[in-house]
Amino acid sequence: MNEETDKLERSSATPNLEALHEEWARCFEDSEYIYRLENSDDVRFARWPGKTNDGLKHQSAYGSKVKVRPWDKCSDVEERLADDTINSLVDLHVSSFWNARLRAQPATLTKLTATQAAELRTVISAVVHGGGRADLVRVVERAAQLEFSYGLCVLGIAWRRERQIRLRPVTLKDAVAIAAKAAQQPGAVPGALEQLPEIVLDEAREDEAVALFEVFFPEVRKTKARQCIRELRETGETEVPVPEVVVDRPEVRALMPFRDIFWPPETSTLESARVLFERRFLSAQELESMAASQDWDRGFVEAAKATLGQGTSQDAVVGYATVESDTRENLIEVVWAYARQLDADGVEGIWVTGFSPNVPDKYGYHELLDYAHGRYPFVALQAEYAGDRVVDSRGVPDQCQVQQSEIKWWRDQVRNHLAISIGPPIFGRVVKGMAPPDISPFSYNPVAGDFQWKWMEAPGGQPQMGLSVAEMLWQRNADYFGLPRPEGHTGKAQMRQQRLVNNWLMTWAEAFWQMSVLAYQYWGPGIEALLGRPPALTAEIVRRQQLALWFDVRSLEADWVLQLVQALNQFVLPLDAAGIVDRAKLVHVVLSYFEPTLADEITMQQEPASQMLFNKTRDEVLQMAAGNEGQYVENAPTAGMELKFAEQIIASNPKYVELLRSDPRFQELMKKWAENRKQSVVQEMNKTVGRLGVTPG
Repeated sequence: MNEETDKLERSSATPNLEALHEEWARCFEDSEYIYRLENSDDVRFARWPGKTNDGLKHQSAYGSKVKVRPWDKCSDVEERLADDTINSLVDLHVSSFWNARLRAQPATLTKLTATQAAELRTVISAVVHGGGRADLVRVVERAAQLEFSYGLCVLGIAWRRERQIRLRPVTLKDAVAIAAKAAQQPGAVPGALEQLPEIVLDEAREDEAVALFEVFFPEVRKTKARQCIRELRETGETEVPVPEVVVDRPEVRALMPFRDIFWPPETSTLESARVLFERRFLSAQELESMAASQDWDRGFVEAAKATLGQGTSQDAVVGYATVESDTRENLIEVVWAYARQLDADGVEGIWVTGFSPNVPDKYGYHELLDYAHGRYPFVALQAEYAGDRVVDSRGVPDQCQVQQSEIKWWRDQVRNHLAISIGPPIFGRVVKGMAPPDISPFSYNPVAGDFQWKWMEAPGGQPQMGLSVAEMLWQRNADYFGLPRPEGHTGKAQMRQQRLVNNWLMTWAEAFWQMSVLAYQYWGPGIEALLGRPPALTAEIVRRQQLALWFDVRSLEADWVLQLVQALNQFVLPLDAAGIVDRAKLVHVVLSYFEPTLADEITMQQEPASQMLFNKTRDEVLQMAAGNEGQYVENAPTAGMELKFAEQIIASNPKYVELLRSDPRFQELMKKWAENRKQSVVQEMNKTVGRLGVTPG
């Protein structure tokens, strides 16, 4: 990087490719972190030089320069402390994600109404449980795996829109309607649309019809266009390839640092980064499809396809080089650079450039990112905040590598001790030319003196002590990471788990916030179709909000949930004489502790629930005014609200007021209905009096 000026400070109509290539090279200068990534894999997956598949150390795997000790085929077991710990923490994170509760809170003084908050939850629920749910299930686990394996994962959020060409049956009338839309585009031939039916039906003007068809239906090749023209003329119907949007939704990706996403070494947080690079390896078909949908430069596409199989090597720590890769021999390396830059007026924006490290003089596209939230579409998911930089976050292998090695050492010693005890070496006659003694199970060792076969005495010591030490190390590791164990400190484990879950959900809340802003920005009519009414929110309103995801790790224990519900019923609700407890919300929360999906399925938002109860009461009053008997209930928890609603309904309608004075039948029916509801209220109060011994004021 130039020490005097930052070449990426200012934006321009064309990217500074030289500066982007230089910054891409600098991303590989953080050799310490790249080594940590590789070492974390070795620790988690129990990999080391000379490892074999039978848990024994073979001399043949080490060659003649290294002598295997204490003997050939001695113990060399795998120890999965890091892997087991990671998977336990991943289970915790995945459970907390799918059981978390969501709420919106203002980032400014603007607070959402109950209707707006309910609408936002509906939209986010559609994002989570809609067409992208299968992908999200995989992304959630992968994100947790990356977080604990390397201490860091990056969530990439984008709007995904994919088109496919599909054959659509059309008549001549349909073809005219489709062409009418194309005729509105720039460059359309004036007056040609009106002539289309006449030209199609005239066999002598077939070439002219084919030329018009290619203008209005650019996806149709000339031979196919001629076939369509003849079918329309002869049968009145044909099949035309028409582009259709098959995917139109926000998506989130779990990106591994310095494999999928990169940043210069001076970067502290992602949002403050000068530039971020996202790398993908695409097939030629994927690159062509992307180039067609995003209007990429054809020269770049052809040049990139010529680099098939090349990729930036992470082994080249200083600078970068392209290398042949067996695993990517049919793939093309493409990089998206996201740079926060200033325009000529000093206005800040994020510019996105698609290029390839293997094509130095061309780029695919370059445009201003138009996401309404105005942030980088990346969120860092850190396992801990141990330093100022995102790479200071440590993964599980970094923290338990020594303990895992120690446990492996003890297990190897115990196994070797048992092997030498069960099959001790044999001592016998000296044989001329025999090699030096080899102390290993069932080995033959010559000794001087009288001939006498003799087993070596079993070594002393207490091998069970090694297993005890290994078990102690496992327990200490569980305590360190907050993993529950029967004899452990439950409170300490829960505090550690809650801290990890809070960090995890805080990051996902940021991702959901970006996705919800994009949903309001790009879905358009789709949100109205989802809600069944015009939306009460816009992308700008959502942008001024913050989302919070919350999960109590204690709710994973069924006993704690039951005790909570019992305490609410026994102590809290009986004392709620002032009615400050929102019972509708309480029911939803209690159900969500047992099963979040069930809570969403069988409960409704409080405002619609109250409206439904009001409508039900209004219908009953109407029926009684018509002389029909009311519906009587037993122990109805909503009886008090029904009485209030009935009073409001009658008082606001002069006809009901007059009818209540003059119609004995209406008077009698209303009296019986009110007494029935009052009985439910009295019974509920009697329960409280029975528990407290007094009547609350």
